[in-house]
Amino acid sequence: MARRAAATAAGLAAAAAAVVALRATVLAPGEPPPAPVAATPAQPAVAAADPACPATGHENLGVTGREPAEIPRLPPDYSFLRLAADGCTPVRWDPCQPVHYVVNPTGATPTGVADVREAFARMGRATGISFVDDGETGEEGSRRRAAYQPERYGERWAPILVYWRAGSPPEGVTQVVGGGFPTRAGDSYVSGVLFLNADAVTDFAVRQPVAGGFGPDRGAGPVGPAGVTWGRIILHEVAHLLGLGHVRDPGQLMYPETADQTTRPTKLSAGDLAGLAHLGAAAGCHPAPPPG
Repeated sequence: MARRAAATAAGLAAAAAAVVALRATVLAPGEPPPAPVAATPAQPAVAAADPACPATGHENLGVTGREPAEIPRLPPDYSFLRLAADGCTPVRWDPCQPVHYVVNPTGATPTGVADVREAFARMGRATGISFVDDGETGEEGSRRRAAYQPERYGERWAPILVYWRAGSPPEGVTQVVGGGFPTRAGDSYVSGVLFLNADAVTDFAVRQPVAGGFGPDRGAGPVGPAGVTWGRIILHEVAHLLGLGHVRDPGQLMYPETADQTTRPTKLSAGDLAGLAHLGAAAGCHPAPPPG
């Protein structure tokens, strides 16, 4: 029991850095939408990792980046949510074992479940990790969810739970549209939760919902400021689940303010991929402690 509580508490400790925000555009009646944010003229070069200490210069340092003043403190290209006991390597999943997930579809957006599956598929291709869809569940979402539930999922770590919740702020210009929170046991991630705000909008004045799909290459329908779509948001949160933190370059998918990201269409950029290389199959096997 103590071990289970410790794993859950460690997962919650990562929560501060594992959310993405959307600064909604507020328009006067009849006012045309703003032009898309221009792509950055030159993205910072991806720094070479120190072989002796790959996390050097890529620590998250507990900075969320959800406030403009914080963003300059973030690493430019990629960061890790948590570091192992050696202080040099990132906490990560075992890429040699399948990573399972379940979906509670209650309250999901129209394309939500399909977008979740596509995001995991894309991340699997990028990392070499095998993500396994265990289907739907009636488990209610909670950030305090137990990482070990043998009565529900058997003698294994509980699969990642994806769920939707409702709630947009009635006023203001920033809303949290999703969060990905991995649960840590030792120096490994073993479970986690991914929540999505089904009420997220890209324009508070007319309540324009976030578009489904992944942008011009997938789906149809209106797309919000800077090409904001549910696919982009979910892929960002899955990267958090794998252990990536926020960065200060808007040309990376892990930039914290999704409306200001400049990648077109939704994709993982050079910094995102460099960080994932330390978390996926390229980094080798990483056995996790047994559950129980």
